[in-house]
Amino acid sequence: MTILTVSQLQEHVETDLGSDAIQRLADAAEKAIDAEAGATAAKTDPFNAWGYGAGRDRVLYTTSAISAISSIVERDYPDGDPTTLASDDYRQEGSRALVRLQQGTNPRALWAPHVLVTYTPLADAELRTMVQINLVKLWITYSGAQREKMGDAEFWHHDTGKEFRAVLAPLRNGRNQWPMR
Repeated sequence: MTILTVSQLQEHVETDLGSDAIQRLADAAEKAIDAEAGATAAKTDPFNAWGYGAGRDRVLYTTSAISAISSIVERDYPDGDPTTLASDDYRQEGSRALVRLQQGTNPRALWAPHVLVTYTPLADAELRTMVQINLVKLWITYSGAQREKMGDAEFWHHDTGKEFRAVLAPLRNGRNQWPMR
């Protein structure tokens, strides 16, 4: 999925770079965004816990915020019979927490040791667009030098690594609160 096309990016940045170079920067920005916030396509989070005979915790946390749940499948053993849960078997709390309910179609006090949660992550297209524009702007202005001097004028550049992390910071969604290193 492309966040912005080259022509859309050129509306936001001034540069003498050609279309191919801008496309490479856009692709790199998109990969950085996906690494930080996860992909936007439907995803499956596996939860596997050995040594929990009665089951695992009562609450599971997905890696991304949930827009819609497609399915939740539990197994007591890796090769055991799967049980697809009904919507009355769990409750979503907040954007990422899933609480197992003791009543419902398949009642159980704790999650089974092996759970697959398939869901659609919450849409954040506007935020991803803003971050892609800002990353491309940052990389276009990057000179590789900490300081430049032209005649009597002297310019100090910001720490690009720190700026990179600051641009990506709005994408943090609870699963990745630690800065990239």
